[in-house]
Amino acid sequence: MSPLLQPSRLDSEFGYRVELNGDHYIAGASSCHQISGAIFGDLSLEKLGTRDVRIWKPRLTNPFASEKRTEETRNLELYLENMMLAHSVCTYYPQVGLARFTDRLEKKIQEEYEARIERADLIKLFGAIHQHYLDYF
Repeated sequence: MSPLLQPSRLDSEFGYRVELNGDHYIAGASSCHQISGAIFGDLSLEKLGTRDVRIWKPRLTNPFASEKRTEETRNLELYLENMMLAHSVCTYYPQVGLARFTDRLEKKIQEEYEARIERADLIKLFGAIHQHYLDYF
């Protein structure tokens, strides 16, 4: 964003769709707030899927009739509380800021879930969130 067009207010929630290895996800940030040059918030990752559901739809000739519908489901895959999403120093060195952001993500995922996600996948999943909040500085 140019210095002339700065956002007037910090988005407390932000989310977007991502496709990774043929699966669809929604990566998002919520409860975002700014504290002395840094933006903190909760990160989440939801996997999208579908399921078939039977809905009761009575008719005059058959009161027990039903129809089949397909609904979209969201399964929470990952939730990380109070992560630093962006810092004002990162505007001068964006690649270093993204590297530190992914380092913090890897460390927090290892601590809470005892799992590992590849750095390239983390950037694809959460890189736009970092860039979105970096635009506030």
